[in-house]
Amino acid sequence: MAGLEREIKLEFDDHLSLPDLADVAAVAGGSVSVLEERLLDAEYYDTADLRLTRWGCSLRFRSDGGWMVKLPEPAGNDDSELLARTEVRIPSDGKSPPAEALALVAPFARGEALQPVASIQTTRQPVRIDDPQGRSVAELVEDHVRVELPDQPPWNFRMVEIELAAGRRSTEVSPIIKRYHRAGARSVWRSKLARALGPAAEAPPDVVVPPVSSSPTAREVIHAAIARSVQSHLLNLPIARVGEGSEGVHQARVALRRLRSDLRTFGPLLEPTWATELSSEVRWLGDRLGEVRDADVRIMVLNQLVEEEPSIESEQARALLDELKVQRDVAHANLLEAMDSTRCTELLDHLVDAAQDPRTAPQADDPAEENIPTLVNRPWRKLRKAVGRIGPEPSYADFHRIRIKAKRCRYAAEAVEPVMGKPARRLTKAMKRIQNSLGDLNDANVIRAHLATTADQHEELGFMAGELSGLLVARAGHCEAEFLNLWTKTRNIELPGEGTG
Repeated sequence: MAGLEREIKLEFDDHLSLPDLADVAAVAGGSVSVLEERLLDAEYYDTADLRLTRWGCSLRFRSDGGWMVKLPEPAGNDDSELLARTEVRIPSDGKSPPAEALALVAPFARGEALQPVASIQTTRQPVRIDDPQGRSVAELVEDHVRVELPDQPPWNFRMVEIELAAGRRSTEVSPIIKRYHRAGARSVWRSKLARALGPAAEAPPDVVVPPVSSSPTAREVIHAAIARSVQSHLLNLPIARVGEGSEGVHQARVALRRLRSDLRTFGPLLEPTWATELSSEVRWLGDRLGEVRDADVRIMVLNQLVEEEPSIESEQARALLDELKVQRDVAHANLLEAMDSTRCTELLDHLVDAAQDPRTAPQADDPAEENIPTLVNRPWRKLRKAVGRIGPEPSYADFHRIRIKAKRCRYAAEAVEPVMGKPARRLTKAMKRIQNSLGDLNDANVIRAHLATTADQHEELGFMAGELSGLLVARAGHCEAEFLNLWTKTRNIELPGEGTG
């Protein structure tokens, strides 16, 4: 079972006195309930080089809840005060990390053995804070922590945590935060485990997106683009495994597609064999993610059609959607098999190597402004030529080719934005709109074909499949008109070094 944990953490130096917990909680308004004190014993696991902790991930066994994995939130937060992580509870009575937990942290561990790294005993005093209507706002806890590390004497520290209820924002507890700050507390964004393990645990993770200087070489731009794609993929891959919702699958796949686009865009400045082999392996895993994502899109689009069209017979629609969910489960099982393979572990190692030190050609050491603009001009020219070749009645294949070229153009523009600035941002914005329109058109056509196949295999679903296909024809027509309208506003964008052509 997975859920999102959103916490505000505050630390106190040893010589400071903590204010009364209930009094502090009361400044947020509403009602305060002092809960029973708890004693929590936790054993944490990590690699010898603390890979999990450095990524913001943790694997633990705790006395009150068994095994839990906490995964860093890939998308970050819309609230700068918060440390957000996805919590996954894993039922197990064993004292060794269960296979499901090991699989979740595998993208960060990448084959390295896990071992106990810290025992943490927490004496916790919690207080529940409700709003005037009796709805939960947050749980405020005061933790007295005892740390035991291998071959080191035990030591203690204190921490206050405010865990927000779903839908609540940090502004609702800002009076509490200010009260603690006045008492000498510091807001921190590190976990108990990171503090317990010390500086080694707060070192950067294996993949960091490097800054691009004001006058970069081409290699700097390439390095940042590849690292950004790899980082996003590694952060989203464990979420894709959880199987609840589709965003993890979607973002893990997008990251790989973006990486393949980076390898294509920067191809003239990369070692050819290295780039080709890496792209091929990336495509293998991307295809497995794509099968699940395509199933998610089918379910999402058809659910929307059923909700929008009251004349559709709900029982038949539900039967069709149930069949699509079965197909999605099969695709997800195939993805898990791929993720659990040695091939995937090796690929992740190659991705980390690429993010740390991409293999570039000698000319990549030249100033980026000398060779980078040409690389984005090329996909932009190809896109305009492809659109110019379509006739008055474009086919699905025509739009499919244009969609692929628009996507490559967008990713190329995003990758070179540090060099090209405003023109690249303008092209990126235009390509996003076009990609969305053509993506909806492609979804409509692909889902129609899938419905036809499903109807052939399940005759009892044929009528419903036909009815939904008719609605998808209308949707495709709208998307086609939308794209043509967008293109008239986009085709004359000029990039440095090239006219409108």
